[in-house]
Amino acid sequence: MRALQYIIISFIFISFLSLVSFFVAREVLLYWSQKNISKSLTSLHKAQLSGSYSQECLRKGSQIIGDNESVVTLQLRFISSTEYMLEAVCQQFSFDPIVIDRGELPPLVQKVPGTSGFIINEHDPSAITLGVFDEYIDEFNLMSNMDFSFLRKHILLSYADDELEKGDDTQYYQQGPVTSCTGYGFQCCQTASETGIGERIVGLNDCSDSCYAQCVPRPIVLNFASDPLINPIDRTVTVSTGSQVDFSYLANDAREGDLRAIIEFGDGARTEVPHAQGVVTHTYSCPNGGCRFVAKITLYDSWNVESADTAQSKMTIVVN
Repeated sequence: MRALQYIIISFIFISFLSLVSFFVAREVLLYWSQKNISKSLTSLHKAQLSGSYSQECLRKGSQIIGDNESVVTLQLRFISSTEYMLEAVCQQFSFDPIVIDRGELPPLVQKVPGTSGFIINEHDPSAITLGVFDEYIDEFNLMSNMDFSFLRKHILLSYADDELEKGDDTQYYQQGPVTSCTGYGFQCCQTASETGIGERIVGLNDCSDSCYAQCVPRPIVLNFASDPLINPIDRTVTVSTGSQVDFSYLANDAREGDLRAIIEFGDGARTEVPHAQGVVTHTYSCPNGGCRFVAKITLYDSWNVESADTAQSKMTIVVN
């Protein structure tokens, strides 16, 4: 009995000690992150005061356009959720920034997706949000099928007028430096095989129109063929009026759910087939000849995610 009591007391003590250690480590890591970023911003501010990079931009070919306008913009730009660059961006040469230094957040700390960093010589504040242990808490939630979100802690850091401080969620913050999709903490979706969900960012060099908070797989049309045979060059099928066309298809469902295919024949008729492959028949009529119909197949998985509209998913039926 005493042994059991000792085990229970030891378990409670170890659990309490582990929990206290977790909270202490969380605070230390966030404080460490804030100090590192503050140090980086201070070095950028000193570079701004010295004007050294302004001279370098002038030598590079930058020109002052307005009154009292600087030829250089200094910025702290994240290139991933943990890594950032200190850069000098010259006027007229924004595509080729001068790399001053590189930095990285402490272990287990990540920038929360949606922000990109800080611009030094701006009076309007910019901000980022940092979180610690987020990935491990997500995995723990998934494995235990419980919600341990109360263990999360995020801090919002804002920068304006050469000062880094804890920000306010209700305050407006300007857009930070333009960076890559991964620099915002988002994902660049492959449009043929993925669809984006959540917030979207446009105008990026690496991912101009498909940078989303998350990418999910979409079903793929592997083959959409016909009998009579399709012309593989322009994907056309030529038949006479009153003729039948057999449409065959083969699909891939990345999530292996219940897949359904909807085939639109182009003349107003359509049919639905609840399988990943199959054959359907349709008769085309064109009394006067010279009709053209575009047949199209669209896949939907069990989450109602739609396949991409590609050349492979369409064909033109020419009725003479």
